[in-house]
Amino acid sequence: MVLRLRNVFRSSVSLLNGLRNTHPMSSHLRGVSTSSECLAWESQMNSSISALIVGLGNFDLPSTRHSVGMQIVDRLAAHFDAKWSKNREAQSYVARKTLTLLPTESRLEIIFIKSVFPMNANGKSVRKAVDHFGISPGNVFVIHDELDKPVGKFGIKLSGSARGHNGVRSVISSLSSDAFVRLRIGIGRPDVKTDVSKYVLSEFMDHEAKLVSTNACRASMLLLQTIESKLNLKSSELVRCRINPEDLARREKEISGI
Repeated sequence: MVLRLRNVFRSSVSLLNGLRNTHPMSSHLRGVSTSSECLAWESQMNSSISALIVGLGNFDLPSTRHSVGMQIVDRLAAHFDAKWSKNREAQSYVARKTLTLLPTESRLEIIFIKSVFPMNANGKSVRKAVDHFGISPGNVFVIHDELDKPVGKFGIKLSGSARGHNGVRSVISSLSSDAFVRLRIGIGRPDVKTDVSKYVLSEFMDHEAKLVSTNACRASMLLLQTIESKLNLKSSELVRCRINPEDLARREKEISGI
C-alpha cells in the first residue's frame, strides 16, 4: 500500500511540474503542491513517534492506593494486547505496542512501564527508559494517585510542580524537567485519625475499588485523547480504540500476574 502511494506521488509530481512548464494557464498552478511538498508528505510515511506511559507506584504493592497508576497502566496495556516483560536497561517492566496512523501511514510506538524501584525512586526507571528508547521527555505521560481528588475522580495536569507527590518529584528530578503530562487518579484523603503514609499504602475498600474500576475507562480515554493532542496526531488508531468496561473486565485475568 505504501509503495503504491509513493508511485502515485511521484507520478503526480512529474505531471504537476510538466503542467507548470508547458500549460498556458500554468500561472494558476502556483498554489498546487510540487515535489518539495509531496516529498515532505511522503517522508511522513516513514516517520515514527514514541510515547512513554508511566504507571507510578510500588511494584511490590500493586493493589494499594499509592499504586493506582500501575493499576491503570496495566489496564491500558491489556487493552492494546501489549505483553509485559522485565527490561534490564530500563530497570522496569515494559510492554510495547506499535500502531499505524492514518492517513500518513506513520507509526506510533506506545511504551508502557512500571518501575522496579520504590515509588520515591520511580524517576530512575523513567530516566533510563527515556535514554534507552530514545524518547523525548516531552513525550512522557505519567499516571499517579492524587490525595486531593475524591476516590475515582481524575484529571489531567499538563506540567508543573509535584504538589507534594514524591513519585512525581522523582520523575521531575530525573528528567530535569516538569514539562510532562500527568493523569491524576483520585484516592481521597484519610480522616484526621489516619496517618497519610499508612493510608496510601492501604488497599481500596470494596465500594472504592468498584468506583475506581468504573472510572478507569473514562480516565484512560482522556489520557489517550491528551496524547493525540500533545503529539499532534490526527485520525489515529487511538481515536478508534474506544475502551469499554466489558472489554476491560474480560481482560482482567490477563493483567493479574507477570
